[in-house]
Amino acid sequence: MKSSTKLVLTILHVIAWIIFLGLCVKTGAILYSFFVSLAINPKGAGNIYMGLDLSSLYSFDKGNYVGIVSVMIILSFLNAFLFYLVVKIFLKINFVCYSEILPSLIYRTSDDKNLTLTKITSN
Repeated sequence: MKSSTKLVLTILHVIAWIIFLGLCVKTGAILYSFFVSLAINPKGAGNIYMGLDLSSLYSFDKGNYVGIVSVMIILSFLNAFLFYLVVKIFLKINFVCYSEILPSLIYRTSDDKNLTLTKITSN
């Protein structure tokens, strides 16, 4: 494998790690702010994450507030999990030859579940 290709893959691996850690921090911040606004200070709903003001929703209906913030937490977690799989793909890449584990990892991240694993490995 060319050294420039290996360098590009290494840079992409580092970028994927940075994005993964950033998304984990974002998920944790939303989760922490949510629990603080529920248990300690209801005014915390005024700034859930980066200026998002859900205080009017909290005062209108606590159930809707819990539902909306739960969806935000789930979506943020799924973004972090997606980049976890990307980091895992970069860890499994064998720089010498093609690995058999890689197609199954890529298959897990694809939207097209009708795509069979034999189509991936035959290409």
